[in-house]
Amino acid sequence: MELNLSERLALIAEAVRPGDVIADIGTDHGYLPIWLIQNKICQKAILADINEGPLEKAEFNIKKYLGDAEIDLRKGNGLKILHPGEADTIVIAGMGGILIKKILAASSNTAKSANRLILQPRRDAAILREYLINESGFIIVEEKVVIEKKKFSEIMVAVPSEDVIDDETRLKLKFVENLADRSGLPEEFFYEFPKLYFYGNKSVEDMIKFRLKGALMIKDSIIKRASTSESRVKLSIIENRIKHLEIFLNLYKSEFK
Repeated sequence: MELNLSERLALIAEAVRPGDVIADIGTDHGYLPIWLIQNKICQKAILADINEGPLEKAEFNIKKYLGDAEIDLRKGNGLKILHPGEADTIVIAGMGGILIKKILAASSNTAKSANRLILQPRRDAAILREYLINESGFIIVEEKVVIEKKKFSEIMVAVPSEDVIDDETRLKLKFVENLADRSGLPEEFFYEFPKLYFYGNKSVEDMIKFRLKGALMIKDSIIKRASTSESRVKLSIIENRIKHLEIFLNLYKSEFK
């Protein structure tokens, strides 16, 4: 029986390189590694979860879609179920960005022993991105956005060294390197809206517009309240955010799209 992935998982699968050993941390139903093996992209996968229930669910799906194929199922916390170098690609998807950060920081040697991280935080993507850029030693080389069940999911791909970056990606990184200077946007803005979004997909623009709409609604709400020093401060902050979002959106639509 052939397994069909959701658009979110399909985008994650696209970032997996053929032949890699994949570790799917917090595997839940196991659909991603099952699909990768079923389509002969990966020959080996490690499926891990901290709870027994998801592993039982994954085991059921393995039998359903792969028959008697032997798949490595492991119960444990984060990357502690891995030995350094055991996985080429580590996938952590569907958790909060703060939790993903904690998982990576708790087993940094194991994380750095992989050639690639594919991360999809459900929330707090900016916190995870800031950690990756400033503390982890990883380089983010790809950013994608997908809409699933009316929610935006952000997918980031990170590598531990410049030595493994291909020439095309190197050119992209160089092109956006000075984007803060060219745009006038503060560097911290790019933790929430990374520069590599300019090489993203259509859903990137939808997400920028969605957050801009939300900021405009907040502004209207503040204006309707009584004028106090506190509301004036809040109004100044949200107007600044609106200005930054409009600059970013205009750049995306004109210069880079």
